[in-house]
Amino acid sequence: MAALVKRSVGQQNGEIMHKICKINCLIIITLIFFDGCATLQQTRIDKETALDVTNTWFKYLDEMNFEKLWEISSDLRKLKTDKEDFIRAIRGIRKPLGKVIDRDLQVNDIMPLIEHYPDGDYRKVVYWSKYENKNFVREYFLLVKEGDRWGVLRYDFK
Repeated sequence: MAALVKRSVGQQNGEIMHKICKINCLIIITLIFFDGCATLQQTRIDKETALDVTNTWFKYLDEMNFEKLWEISSDLRKLKTDKEDFIRAIRGIRKPLGKVIDRDLQVNDIMPLIEHYPDGDYRKVVYWSKYENKNFVREYFLLVKEGDRWGVLRYDFK
């Protein structure tokens, strides 16, 4: 009879341990799921913010407000570029194009590590644009997240 009681207690302990394992597994799966949801939410926010940043950049670019473009550029860009050189280069790029006719978003993606830049969060945003004096211009942005804001690190067009 004592053997039956010990076996029964052993079975109960095994069942309890099995239930604890199931609960732990459910907790881990739930945490992974919510972490994945949070990551997806952050990705969506970053994509939307990147578009806000590029739209603001385009607003000032089209208004020929080059001083404001400098102000909203990333801090990292400001460390690597002289303000007057920046304004002169952007003015030289933008003025000959004339009025913007159309812009079409092509890419808004996370960028992996970038050579010659510190570790961090980067995004690539690309538009195909049409201007009064130039058809099919590819406008390329490299954005960097600095603290809680995204800034334009690089703007190029071809």
